[in-house]
Amino acid sequence: MTGVLVALEGPKLVGKTTLVDRLREYAPSQDWVFTKEPTAAFDLANEELAEGLTLAVKIADDRAHHISTEIGPALSEGRVVITDRFVLSSFVFHCGDGVEASAIKALNRDFPPPDIVVILMCSPNSLRQRREARGISTRLSTKMTAEQELVTYLEYADLCRPASNEVLIGYNERMGDCDALAKRIIFEIEQQRTANV
Repeated sequence: MTGVLVALEGPKLVGKTTLVDRLREYAPSQDWVFTKEPTAAFDLANEELAEGLTLAVKIADDRAHHISTEIGPALSEGRVVITDRFVLSSFVFHCGDGVEASAIKALNRDFPPPDIVVILMCSPNSLRQRREARGISTRLSTKMTAEQELVTYLEYADLCRPASNEVLIGYNERMGDCDALAKRIIFEIEQQRTANV
């Protein structure tokens, strides 16, 4: 039995953590794996110290380690793996940092494509307000406005389209939006698992 890989994508502070919390709460099985990128093994100082292709290579190396040690083994056991960020985020951030899309594609070509890609969105105004309230910015997060980052996720989505064509776009603007989306994602996961048997 093959597992199901779900990639949750979207700008920082769009609500992916809340969505993960809802998915954990509603997951029909305790054996689902919840993970994120970059992994705990990745030195976050790299995001400030490295730029362009150098940083893209470091992130791809971290992803390779992530797949070989956590994602791959779980999928081969037939488990559901939900990762907060995956290849689409690399296109968004590294292309915004001056790297050609073809280079990002080459760095990530050997990685398993997700079965389902979820892009979480909100209005640009809400994203700006969340960023201002949090007061946290990184070198990469200041490269794009809220509008640019939201649009860029949609622009590169087709490059990361899974074979199942399951690209879900969720809108997290109001209380309860992540609840409804989590239930929809779980339904799609169950459909995918049935197809993979």
